[in-house]
Amino acid sequence: MPNKWDDEKSLFEAALAHPPEAWQSFLAKSCAEQSIRDKVEKLLADHLEDSNFLRSSSQDQGSLSESRPPLNAAGDVLASRFRVVRFLSRGGMGEVYEAEDLELHEPVALKMIRPEIAAYSPNCLQRFKREVLLAKRVTHPNVCRIFDFFRHSDSPAEGEDSRELTFVSMELLRGETLSERLRRVGRINTDEALSIVSQITAALDAAHGVGVLHRDLKPGNIFLVATDSANSVRVVVTDFGLALALDQKPESGLTRVTVNEFVGTPAYMSPEQIQGLKLTPASDIYSLGLVMYQMVTGVRPFEDETPIMIAANRINKPVPSPRSVDPSVDRVWESVIVKCLDRDPERRFQSAVQVSNVLHGGGGGGKSGHKLRRNSIAILPFVNSSGDPEMEYLSDGITETIISTLSRIPKLHVMAHSTVFRFKGRLGDPQSIGRQLEVGSVLVGHVLQRGTMLNIGAELVDVGNGRQVWGERYNRKFGDVFEVQEDIAQEISTKLELKLTSEEKKTLSKRHTQNTEAYQLYLKGRFCWNKRTEAELRAGIDFFTRAIECDHAYALAYAGLADSYTTQAFLWPYVPPSELMPRARQAAAKALSFDPALAEGHASMGIIDLRYEWHPDSAQQHFKRAVALKPSHAAAHQWYGECLAAMTSFDHAIAELKLAQELDPLSLIINSVLGGIFCFARQYEKAIEQCHNTLAMDSNYWLALFFLALSYEACGKSAEAIAPLQQALAGIHKNPMVIGALGHAYATAGGKPEAEQLLLELRALSERGYTSPVNLALIALGLGDYELVFVELERALIAREGWFVFLRVDPRFDCIRSDPRFEDLIRRAGSLGSSSAS
Repeated sequence: MPNKWDDEKSLFEAALAHPPEAWQSFLAKSCAEQSIRDKVEKLLADHLEDSNFLRSSSQDQGSLSESRPPLNAAGDVLASRFRVVRFLSRGGMGEVYEAEDLELHEPVALKMIRPEIAAYSPNCLQRFKREVLLAKRVTHPNVCRIFDFFRHSDSPAEGEDSRELTFVSMELLRGETLSERLRRVGRINTDEALSIVSQITAALDAAHGVGVLHRDLKPGNIFLVATDSANSVRVVVTDFGLALALDQKPESGLTRVTVNEFVGTPAYMSPEQIQGLKLTPASDIYSLGLVMYQMVTGVRPFEDETPIMIAANRINKPVPSPRSVDPSVDRVWESVIVKCLDRDPERRFQSAVQVSNVLHGGGGGGKSGHKLRRNSIAILPFVNSSGDPEMEYLSDGITETIISTLSRIPKLHVMAHSTVFRFKGRLGDPQSIGRQLEVGSVLVGHVLQRGTMLNIGAELVDVGNGRQVWGERYNRKFGDVFEVQEDIAQEISTKLELKLTSEEKKTLSKRHTQNTEAYQLYLKGRFCWNKRTEAELRAGIDFFTRAIECDHAYALAYAGLADSYTTQAFLWPYVPPSELMPRARQAAAKALSFDPALAEGHASMGIIDLRYEWHPDSAQQHFKRAVALKPSHAAAHQWYGECLAAMTSFDHAIAELKLAQELDPLSLIINSVLGGIFCFARQYEKAIEQCHNTLAMDSNYWLALFFLALSYEACGKSAEAIAPLQQALAGIHKNPMVIGALGHAYATAGGKPEAEQLLLELRALSERGYTSPVNLALIALGLGDYELVFVELERALIAREGWFVFLRVDPRFDCIRSDPRFEDLIRRAGSLGSSSAS
């Protein structure tokens, strides 16, 4: 037999499913015991007192929950200003209408408290006003705007009482709530979820910044508004009806929450909110964590329980991890969600922006806001409006061209390609992206090609206030694409008030080719090179070659060809580097012969001198020249850092990589290489931390997993190195570099059979095509077969293997570093470098 408190809880929860005016009759029919009814009536009165009308889902299209008609009909004019268009929905305390503002001629939403509710709860109107004032404090694109507070009095018909309606006018939103989206689709993929969460955190950051807690964040209070941009939504946090001012005095009683008064929705409340403890921004962070949990798993923790049991479990039981519900959930998302849901508020993220930063790979440091840099800009990936994937090269290429053009301006900090392209397909809130990147301005645009015609739209947005600084649409022939790009670059420099010298203006309008066919082929080549896969690199070589056939003096195309050969020789060599790299060197030399001041050409020549000629001194000179010509060339800074590491100048190398990281903060390659440089410098704890930071951006990125494993091995944790390398191998199929590293890890961890099997696999690969002998040498090294090690390293020396330049610093070779044969190899490699330089 359940006790009375169980009866009271059940009856209280059942009554909440009915409108307030029906509670008394419901209780009379449902419970014969007067003492229980009295207690439940008290609970319901307390609930109504601490609930608020603004918390209901304001914009949901709905039907009447009961037979009684709405308070107002279409055509009614309220407060001599608003004409009712239609009834939208009814909540626990009032009704929502779509209306026309007759003064401003704009659609609005009207939220109206029902007169009988105001009479039932004497403090209701006072609390309603307080909540409206709090909601008006928060002004942000991701927060529903509250306009004003109104009263309307009817002239009663004969025999009828007059009525006074109290309502608020607010932004009318068209779309669906996150709750409706989740009911429709079950769960949301992390790409879409990232855009939604970024905008929610921006809204919470704005609220917390003016001292307001939401206290009722849930999917029903998050609205998704369709935008003009393809596949993007504007996310709007609504219903600050339970908002609490952080400076609220405790004695007011507004913070009191007991089992009798659920101020909020139990399924989304923080433990401290349930227990009536002090609330902080971390309380809203907890609710955000529950929303994120539901977005990526499709369920809520403890979903099968009653609302009160959900609240009790929240206090007494740990929340099941998202991956225990769905193993496919991304590990970064899981770690962020788990941190948000820590029962101790001090151990959660302390600001909403930290949540977004970590999901975007920016780390979870203590920054509670963004400091926007002057004279800084992010050119966000232009949208391919055609919807044809074959045209992605064009929208991506124009984006990259504008980035490259503006990067020539020394006064302007331009976010690099790798970072901005992390946001491709997630451009719902450019202002929020700009804040994350800490830039002053963002450029957004679209590209559409129809036959020979090109439609390009561009808009420059001030990140600080969201204002459009400049916008333009261009409808031109494709042959005018160079002029359009120059116009955009010139407009940006003008609007940002950059005072350019005559030489800088000349540089800004410099064209590398006049041939539009060559330009299109070049864009396709760079599009493929950025993919870095074996097949795409080969395709890129073909596109660059064809671009050069169209314009024999196209310096940029020669640099692109050189980079493609160099990358292929390092990652996916199908013939020895001694065959591929001379082609790269010839292409880089051609680029510099046509344009001696081409930063890309000097960077290409530098990496060739490093990885093939094994002459770091010569490479260093090219890298210095490249960054002098183009200070924002992130890849040149990265390669320069690699060069310095090969020279064992680790402090300088780390500084150069950090500069590259600042220019391109979300670049997976740069962040991974920084971890590798820490490893080479024997700073293993920093290496492991940096690799984990990179994996927070992409948990499967092979190069970060590779350097993480090397760092584990160097610390004597060979067994821990195996899992990251297995994960890397799954993502970069049959890559010999990863196979060799995995074989070495198995061998040093005592897994001799596994290592021998991988050695056989590499030998089989080498029989079908070229495989780097360094990888074979590494497995032999782990197995202790030093004779085989030096046989393979001798072959690597002859083949001019790129990794050979790192043998001096790779910790895996420490065990043979004092062997005279190893010293002789390093000496001869240095001699080859010196002779090639001379």
